[in-house]
Amino acid sequence: MFLIRCFDELTAFEDLMGMKLVAGVTLFTLLASIPNAFGQSSGWVKQVSGTTAGLWGVSFTNADTGTVVGDYGTILHTTNGGVTWLKQSSRTQAALVAVSFPSADTGTVVGDAGTILRTSNGGGTWQKQESGTMAALESVCFPSTSTGFAVGDSGTVLRTTNGGTTWTSLDNPYSHPYYGIPTVFDGVSFVNDDTGTVVGGPSDSGFAAILHTTNGGATWIIQREGGGFDNGLKGVSFANANTGFAVGDPDEFPFGPVFKTTDGGTTWSGVEDGGNPFAVFAVDSNTATVVGDDILHTTNGGRAWVTQVSGTTASLLAVCFTDDTTGTAVGEGGTILRTTNGGFADVQSGAGSPITALRLRNYPNPLVSTTSIAYTLPSPAHVSLDVFNALGERVARLEDGEQSSGEHTMNFRAHGLVAGAYIVRLSTAHGALSTLLTILP
Repeated sequence: MFLIRCFDELTAFEDLMGMKLVAGVTLFTLLASIPNAFGQSSGWVKQVSGTTAGLWGVSFTNADTGTVVGDYGTILHTTNGGVTWLKQSSRTQAALVAVSFPSADTGTVVGDAGTILRTSNGGGTWQKQESGTMAALESVCFPSTSTGFAVGDSGTVLRTTNGGTTWTSLDNPYSHPYYGIPTVFDGVSFVNDDTGTVVGGPSDSGFAAILHTTNGGATWIIQREGGGFDNGLKGVSFANANTGFAVGDPDEFPFGPVFKTTDGGTTWSGVEDGGNPFAVFAVDSNTATVVGDDILHTTNGGRAWVTQVSGTTASLLAVCFTDDTTGTAVGEGGTILRTTNGGFADVQSGAGSPITALRLRNYPNPLVSTTSIAYTLPSPAHVSLDVFNALGERVARLEDGEQSSGEHTMNFRAHGLVAGAYIVRLSTAHGALSTLLTILP
């Protein structure tokens, strides 16, 4: 894990990095002990859920109205953006794992033992529907109020075209055990009643699969299957018919853990190699958020990812955004997090101007030869991006000029630099940020 610290003046930074340091104090230890010269606020704020149950699913229809589901039949509802969460009666103790609201009033929840619940009054009452299966249902998606899809264990894919009055089991390449191993589908995303994608893999097999349909599940195409995963793919989200993201739990790059497609799944490629993701939500072709042990966010289609400050140690299990700035993430121990600024932690300079956090990609850091540096500007500014050694000497200038607002990525080659600790410093009129970089022999 890298460390971010901010410095008000370059002279203070040079003093910090100079040889006046007390002998035996390492660079990392010193950085860890220096107070932050800027005020910093998390872009994600923890809300009071009123429960300690694990929360597995979240769905918002607008910035104010949303529903969260979890263990022990937990259903929570808000109409004020999570300022208050009210518990609704599910009349079940089953673990509720996923929820989909195509409108403010109409929603469906799925969970263990084939549980399906439906509301047509915003959760005022929930009615149990017959799923026709006892398999655990792991994900649900309603592209319209009438048509929806639910997926889960044992290769289960269900479809309804009448709001859940009846559910039909759809045959697919994994309807039957794969080489004797039952398949678990953990994610489903449909952009309309016909076009959608299902992800998962045979349980505990180190195998993952992506299925795609353009006719409402009448037929399915295997878009990707293969090894390199601990537990298959866990989540999928499409912004439109062409662009989507999928996340998994790989044991090695480049098999993930974050995949992206721009051609409706005909081809998939790894776009992020760090973290342990559990769920993903794509707002549009460029903006997506991944949650799990960390929160990762991209605003340039996955070319660069920013690790955001969550303010919690709980694993996050689901995330939902209503636009590119307003979102909610849920997870273990009743955790609910909310952002209204895209999840960015604002760092304030002495003059009170914000600059979003400079982030050095986790991979590779430490590095041997090359790494990528990603940062975001709240408005156009003159930018200086420099690399300093432990003596405070500038060894590289990566950028020195005017840049537009938004996210930027620079590649840094460590050619000719000796192994050791270095500081990357971003300076703008908004303030300055520095982060530690380690070069290996």
